[in-house]
Amino acid sequence: MKIKYVLILLPCFIFAQSKEDKKEKNKGKNTEIVETKNDQKTVVVNSKDKEELEKLKVENKQLKDILTKVNAKYFVSTFKNFYSDDYFKTQGFKILKEEDKNTISQAQLMVESILAAEDKNSEIYKRAKKSIVFTDYLKAMDEVFQTVMKEKYDSVKVSSAITRLHNLQKFDPTSKVEVDKNSITEALVNYKENACNATEVVTKIQQGVMKSGISIATFKSKDFDNIISKKKTEEPIIKFNQLMNDDKIFNPFLVDMINDVKKNPTSFNQSTFIDEKYCQVKTKPLAQESKVDTMIVQEKKEELPK
Repeated sequence: MKIKYVLILLPCFIFAQSKEDKKEKNKGKNTEIVETKNDQKTVVVNSKDKEELEKLKVENKQLKDILTKVNAKYFVSTFKNFYSDDYFKTQGFKILKEEDKNTISQAQLMVESILAAEDKNSEIYKRAKKSIVFTDYLKAMDEVFQTVMKEKYDSVKVSSAITRLHNLQKFDPTSKVEVDKNSITEALVNYKENACNATEVVTKIQQGVMKSGISIATFKSKDFDNIISKKKTEEPIIKFNQLMNDDKIFNPFLVDMINDVKKNPTSFNQSTFIDEKYCQVKTKPLAQESKVDTMIVQEKKEELPK
């Protein structure tokens, strides 16, 4: 498919190169500047060069006409089906696999062909321009997700990612891609706070259990969840639960690390979720804060072998 696109577009590339070669030949000569209808300045030297320029204009129009026919026969229908109104409206953030990236690259060949030949006021030209903005969204969100959100918090990377998403050209505010961009941006803005809060919560749970006299090695994920559920009205736990439920997809590093800690609490330390320089962790043991923890600890003791 890709080879077909390249062969079809090859005459345009050859024409463009030929035009550049002729411009090079005119360098160094006495020149006169004239205005074209597009307000672009063209260099004209003598009548022979004027003839060449007119010839180039004719060739250019012929090639555009050919390309327009090629677009109509091979690209326009496929392009409209791929970049449909529904696609623009409902396609949101997704992790781009290699196959997705190849599909986007091939679609962009269609876009380039359409932009090279179609009238700027035509519906198909405007849709092609819109597809470029849309593709920028998909690529930016995927790269931010893979290189920033799947890694431990880094203030420089996070700030750069927020700026990149903010500077994307505005899209339909009701589209899924715009909504997801805003969600990712919000997750980035809250990344530091979420990581510090998660560290505080898990530290309290770990230290509370250790202080109770129960070996951390016997602690299981269900015990972790039990403590969290009993403390669900407290502010740190509320934020913690929101992180683990509502924004799971947009906090991949934190959620993955928390799930690892739940399976093996001994794997947790002060810098598991975020480097210590970014936040001060409160470490008051959870077991001393509420009678609820005492009840859970007692239940755990009763389960241990005599």
